[in-house]
Amino acid sequence: MGRDVTTPTVVVVGTERGIGTTLVSAMVARRFADTGARALLVDADPRQPALGPMIAIDTDPVGLDP
Repeated sequence: MGRDVTTPTVVVVGTERGIGTTLVSAMVARRFADTGARALLVDADPRQPALGPMIAIDTDPVGLDP
């Protein structure tokens, strides 16, 4: 099965804590979803996940499974 070349991939990374990468990534995913597109948003910070509380979902278990 080939990869769909029309599907965009967006990666948001930050070099420091507290610079807004979680907020930016959540807003980008929301805008994609608002257009009817499907969006997958992954909080990949195993030490301090912040996305769950921001969008009001349960974060237990916390972080990615090592």
